[in-house]
Amino acid sequence: MKKILLLAAVFTLYACPMTFAQNPVEPGNAPGNSGSSTVQKTPQKPKKKIVLGVPTLADMPTEYMETYAARSTGKMGDKYRIDRDLVGLVTFKKLPKTDFMFGDLRFNLFSSDLEIKLNGVRRYIRSAKVKEFVIVDGFKRIRFINTDFYEGKMKDKKGFFEIIEDGDVQLLKKVRIIQQAGSYNIAKSVGNKDGRIFQKNKFYLAKGEKIYPVKGKKQIIKLFDSFGLETEKVIKENKLKVKRMSNLATLVKIYNGQAKK
Repeated sequence: MKKILLLAAVFTLYACPMTFAQNPVEPGNAPGNSGSSTVQKTPQKPKKKIVLGVPTLADMPTEYMETYAARSTGKMGDKYRIDRDLVGLVTFKKLPKTDFMFGDLRFNLFSSDLEIKLNGVRRYIRSAKVKEFVIVDGFKRIRFINTDFYEGKMKDKKGFFEIIEDGDVQLLKKVRIIQQAGSYNIAKSVGNKDGRIFQKNKFYLAKGEKIYPVKGKKQIIKLFDSFGLETEKVIKENKLKVKRMSNLATLVKIYNGQAKK
């Protein structure tokens, strides 16, 4: 019952900017789109459709997911972005105008797959099939977009960027799983046989499809200068220390605010 109420609450949050549709229709076939109408309407941004929940496997195209044994690191540590099932909305590359809402979703950082439950069975959506997705944690929305939509130097291309700041310039975060070998000492019978895994964050700035790894203050200033911002002046006026990600996010927000004018 709690899960149903949570899904309903999340849907309410999305209902204003999006349109609910269990059976999506093409824009040209939507009611009120008659070509004979002479009434001029202000153009509006196309609304996404949401498929609220997936009650049976028959409602979900089989080519979008797989059932297989979860990949294991064999090591101790957290391989999930958030280690509990949460409400999530997934947009597939082949269905960019529709969001599928799931009540039990996790993002596996080790495999880059999305884990969901359908009919009580854990299933996996490959990252290659997903355009973007959102995890809803209380009132917080955590947005991710596939790295396939960007170009530039990146050590680990597979997976998703977490969108920290969005706009003309984006601040993105990529989490990598680092594996550490075990340190078990047979003679002394001490240590860890399995080893450990760690999460390592790498930040990027993006403008259009081009991404730039965040390296340091000088690089950040040079980059924003090339975007047309008086970067050093803005940093000084706002007392920003751009090596801190919270301050870099503020710089991105300031730039995007000026870009809209």
